[in-house]
Amino acid sequence: MRTALYTPLGVTLGILFVFQGLFAVHAAEPSCQFQKQIEELAIKKKLSGSDSLTRIREELTVRKNLLRDIIDCATREAETLKEKLSMLTLYDQDTARAQTRLADELSKTISFYGRERVRINDVGLRASQDTARSIREWRRGNYASLADQTVNFIIWANNQDLMKTAERRLAELHGTVKTVKLSESEDIGTLVKKAREHLTAALSENERARKTFIDDALRGARNPSLSLASIKSSLQSLAETYQTFFDLRKLLKE
Repeated sequence: MRTALYTPLGVTLGILFVFQGLFAVHAAEPSCQFQKQIEELAIKKKLSGSDSLTRIREELTVRKNLLRDIIDCATREAETLKEKLSMLTLYDQDTARAQTRLADELSKTISFYGRERVRINDVGLRASQDTARSIREWRRGNYASLADQTVNFIIWANNQDLMKTAERRLAELHGTVKTVKLSESEDIGTLVKKAREHLTAALSENERARKTFIDDALRGARNPSLSLASIKSSLQSLAETYQTFFDLRKLLKE
């Protein structure tokens, strides 16, 4: 579930700024590959060791084109997240507000990239390096946590049907056990209790993640590590719940 990765987009911005190093940003789409542009820039950079105005202009052209491609990739990345976010169906106002807050932040991100792309037209060689640096730092300081939180929110929202299904199956199993009077069986009773405990833990962590999203939306903060920890814990308990369902059904067939 981790979303902050070493990516072509991040690597390229780093190269464009200092021509070395990697940094962690949210995963770019697979089609965003810049190796050819990077190699071309390396060649132009070596050739522009002299004061030839033509060579400097050629390097600047390559830098600008590369920076535009990077921004276009980053824009598509944010647009894709926003689209996935908009496809979610939420049934309470608090989580819907959290969804809206994330969508608004992604819209601001897209606008930021649009402004930066326009600025490229008028920058010189040094300014193009400064622009690459500012975008890199902005992604690290702002976008990475937003992207992580958005991905976490999408995962959490898609988990809600699983939670409801587990609640329904537990009720059905409990009804079956009660109807056929098998609750007196120690093994069956233990498994029913175990399933209930696992599901209770899953629902508790699921609600903790929900409250994290809601609180962050109210405070204008982002805590993707907290929401992700709750989601992982919730899914772990949910997996244990379904395993107990399997064990219980197997025992009921004996």
